[in-house]
Amino acid sequence: MVPAVRQLASVVGSLGLLVAAYVSLRPISVDAPHADGRCGPPVVRVAAQEGSSDPNEQAIIDRCEDAAEERLIIAGVVVGIGAAGFVVLRLVARRHEAVVRRRRRAQSERRAAEAERSADEARRQAELEAERAARFEEAVARDAALRG
Repeated sequence: MVPAVRQLASVVGSLGLLVAAYVSLRPISVDAPHADGRCGPPVVRVAAQEGSSDPNEQAIIDRCEDAAEERLIIAGVVVGIGAAGFVVLRLVARRHEAVVRRRRRAQSERRAAEAERSADEARRQAELEAERAARFEEAVARDAALRG
């Protein structure tokens, strides 16, 4: 699951950047009576900062700049959403990895404790057998002394 979440995080981040690039580079146009309302890409329009002495042409330029700024704000929001999605998914993947590591460590500790308990039990069993054998030898020796 973790590699899939990591890949998804990368896809979300990349998708955010691609959509933002598309939004900021797609040409815009504005309504302009009796004039060409094509403004070009928003990035170019904001960077150009052109002006005109003709009031009608200046009004179109102002509308183009306003539309370009709105488009760039949308592109910024898309980048932010993509980055937030990337960070959240990476944190989810990291948290999942930590939980898996903790579970594995606890499981290995349980196995080690179980092995130690088994070894202790085997030692106790061997001690009991040795004690029984010693008592049996002692009893045999007493019986031999009494008979003898």
